[in-house]
Amino acid sequence: MSLTITDLNKTYPNGVKALHGVSLVLQNGMFGLLGPNGAGKSTLMRTLATLQQPNSDLINLNGIDVLAQPHEVRCRLGYLPQDFGVPQGISASQLLDYIAVVKGVRSRLERDRLVTTLLHQTNLYEVRNRAVSRYSGGMRQRFGIAQALIGQPDLIIADEPTAGLDPEERHRFHNLLCELGEDRIVILSTHIVEDIENLCPHMAVLHEGRLKFTGTPESCREMVAGKIWKRQAGKKEIASIGNAHKLISTLARAGKFEVRVFSDSDLNAGAASAGSTSFGYEPVRASLEDAYFNIIRHTA
Repeated sequence: MSLTITDLNKTYPNGVKALHGVSLVLQNGMFGLLGPNGAGKSTLMRTLATLQQPNSDLINLNGIDVLAQPHEVRCRLGYLPQDFGVPQGISASQLLDYIAVVKGVRSRLERDRLVTTLLHQTNLYEVRNRAVSRYSGGMRQRFGIAQALIGQPDLIIADEPTAGLDPEERHRFHNLLCELGEDRIVILSTHIVEDIENLCPHMAVLHEGRLKFTGTPESCREMVAGKIWKRQAGKKEIASIGNAHKLISTLARAGKFEVRVFSDSDLNAGAASAGSTSFGYEPVRASLEDAYFNIIRHTA
């Protein structure tokens, strides 16, 4: 299975250009799309899901022209949007059965088997008769995956699926996504760096509608390897540090801030005094989060 996106552009009627010439080639497996809120991730996901039209592009899903043949794409697509509503009072079994009918599964016996399988796969069988509107956030997200799997899709799109989930639910959801990615394309769109690092062998960084990086998490980290430095600083020092260096992040720790900056050279070499903004740094092992912040804050 392959998905090819070539020169995707999207400008909304109010003049906001959400995507600028996005091009990607995806194969079976988990693919992470990382970016801050407002980066254009949801616009890209909705376009791939045929829910909106771009201004110009070519999108090909295993030989199908996504724009010219949206019905064929929808038959092979599973979509879990960032937010989705559910009817009040309808159980998971009933709602999955209804969605299966809408997706063309006409046989009652086939639907019963399908719904039972999906409820077991998403660990919802024991609560199958409970109204989906009464599910916890994690249970609702798992239901979202269950409905997305109806029709055995070749492409699954999950837009910010773990936002607001507790750690246990996140782990359960991660395991499910990894299983699904074994024989199909699963796109995980998120602003949570840890989710990409834990799940995705391939990734891209989208910022202000432009692709800033494509590759593996390891190659992304390698871009800043040996170039991340940290020191403790007071709140009043942070502005001057940001003016003097490429500030990556600040993290409050016991009344002080741990400041991380990017630098090609040793920041302590030639420091004139304890008051210098280049004094007291120590090198640290670069993380994927360091690389991500460097991309979106300091890459043109």
